[in-house]
Amino acid sequence: MLISAVVSLKALKDADPVPRGRAVHAWFLKLIERHDPTLAAYLHQGVDGVRPFTVSDVRWRLDGYSSKGLSIHGGRRYLVRITSVMPELSEVLESKVLGNLPSRLELAGALFEVAGATTNATTHPWAGSSSRRDLWQKMKSPRPAHLSLQFTSPTTFRSRGVFVPLPWPRMVFNGLIKKWNLFAEAPFPRNVLQVIDDALVIRGYHLQSTGVPLGRKAGTNVPAFWGRCDYAVVSRDEHLQRLVYALAAFAFYAGVGRETTRGFGQCRLTSL
Repeated sequence: MLISAVVSLKALKDADPVPRGRAVHAWFLKLIERHDPTLAAYLHQGVDGVRPFTVSDVRWRLDGYSSKGLSIHGGRRYLVRITSVMPELSEVLESKVLGNLPSRLELAGALFEVAGATTNATTHPWAGSSSRRDLWQKMKSPRPAHLSLQFTSPTTFRSRGVFVPLPWPRMVFNGLIKKWNLFAEAPFPRNVLQVIDDALVIRGYHLQSTGVPLGRKAGTNVPAFWGRCDYAVVSRDEHLQRLVYALAAFAFYAGVGRETTRGFGQCRLTSL
């Protein structure tokens, strides 16, 4: 099962700055460890360098991003988003964690009241649940030969030892294929990345570049981008178009790029 959970928070006092994904990541692993220590250890290590979950920063909205420094204001509502592409983790989240969240939460010195959590898409547009099979079936009918991805948090990739702040098709879909295949009953073949790379081109974009602190050390800003990128599927192969769309829809749960367990790479398909 794939799930996206949106946790609602109410700030109990002013704080500065807004807690980033690093703090949310640590809180998330503690929640899992409380119910399943073995699973928490597994998540900490990852699988071949890939972790089957994402977390967001503390946000006042999930469908947009501002590179300007923000502060927490007492009494205001905030959100945290957690996703899973691993069936065992999704089960623990649904059955044990989300219904038993603590009433109060402290993240990087900011204190919140936990107002609730949902995985219901009708309750919040960034919540949801699905499966790889459902995503594949949903894309069964012919799709337009173009699609758009909305990146709502800083996104970056790693290539040849450096960070690359551009949504090249190969970089976007390479990570999505890896995460899809981790727990898929029918993994995509190894050559599918090259096929997608040959079939996709960027046709337009509205992107902003930004630098985001990643670690605790001052000055360690990571180059990243956020915004919208439009892609054209130049192949007329309907099976290939279906594959591209299924992976693009999967980005909602998998995240895109590096550091998705620290608030980076929140993304969704916006053209269906």
